Amino acid sequence: TLVEGAIFGAVRGAYTGCDCDHLGLLDVCGSGTLFLDEFGSDPDLSATRQIEPKLRRVMSPPCDYTRLGDEEHVFNFGGGLILGGSRLGTLIEKAETDETWKDFCGRIKAIIRVPPLRDHPEDIVPLARHFLRKECGALKLAPKSLTREAERALLDYPWPENIRELEKTMSEVASLKQLEIDASDLRLRTVARPTDGDKPDVQPDPNTPHGMALLLRQFGNSQVKVAKHLGVTPNRVLQLMRQHRADPAFRAKFPKRH
Repeated sequence: TLVEGAIFGAVRGAYTGCDCDHLGLLDVCGSGTLFLDEFGSDPDLSATRQIEPKLRRVMSPPCDYTRLGDEEHVFNFGGGLILGGSRLGTLIEKAETDETWKDFCGRIKAIIRVPPLRDHPEDIVPLARHFLRKECGALKLAPKSLTREAERALLDYPWPENIRELEKTMSEVASLKQLEIDASDLRLRTVARPTDGDKPDVQPDPNTPHGMALLLRQFGNSQVKVAKHLGVTPNRVLQLMRQHRADPAFRAKFPKRH
């Protein structure tokens, strides 16, 4: 109920503690773009299922909605909606057997699969420096730096909670007295790094430039091995690669061979 009220707005008395009418995120967003992070992250999906019918209406014309506790007045949403969350892949899988989620996922115009932080280690240290500099500035403290040992520890850590965990770690060490942050200061947990044999939460999508790039890197740039993994012909992999070369980042990594 609180989640529904926060997104769609509520009128006085809609739920316990709602003492006055208030706008929802859709109202505040107007014609802009609303980003709902961690969508579907509740363990039993109870909160997600509660707001799903209303979101379906927002995601398709006429894109209307009602506020919690008021079914008479209908409002129109003229902006864009982006859903984010680590469990979206699970919801998409459920759509294969659940008609409700099939209809919901059918209204999603595009799916962008963002790889976990551990899959692009070249970004870890620059991000860590950025977060450390940002937090020191917010606390009005002298700038701090990372030792080589600290940077190596950051690269060796698998970051199971992704960028949020990295930002939190840098926020915690920013308040330390020393100006150089060493590996021991990071207090990273002991977490097993996923091996190549571990199944990822979401399989790379070969129909996207990034997904195909991940597959090629996983199989040593072998189109034959990627094709075998996907159950398609090497010619199909080559066809997809040609399509993806329209993307500058993909073209830079996999230029056309003459």
